Amino acid sequence: MAEQPEGRFTEALQKMIERITVDCGYQPEQYIQTVTELGGVQAAKHLLTEPQLSDDSVQLWARGRPDLTIEAIASNDDWKTLFSDEERSVAERRRVDMDFPVAATPPEISDHLSDHGQDLGDPWGMILFPADDIVWGEELMEGIAF
Repeated sequence: MAEQPEGRFTEALQKMIERITVDCGYQPEQYIQTVTELGGVQAAKHLLTEPQLSDDSVQLWARGRPDLTIEAIASNDDWKTLFSDEERSVAERRRVDMDFPVAATPPEISDHLSDHGQDLGDPWGMILFPADDIVWGEELMEGIAF
């Protein structure tokens, strides 16, 4: 059990990766490799310095789950002490570009954090993802500014 915020963030990302695999039927290889090599915070920082969204973030957006991207987690106020203003700005801009209006913590991550003494409330129930807004194929990246 991690006591430091960095360790809790890494554990939260590992839970998020499990959720992606189970709920989306997608193996986020770039997230897995980067978190394994660098740890959670440094992995997120690395992915946020890239000029474009990671393939995993694009795949999650296309599957209607932008809430499970590095950008959504990094822009969440619960982790603001782990990231610079610039890193949070990049995460927020990308999150908005993905048309994900609320930076919320997925329930299993929220439960995990609550187990470690952090009460996050229940922001999850307010988020909706209309299926009509999902675009597939070549249109996927149109209109997204990086």
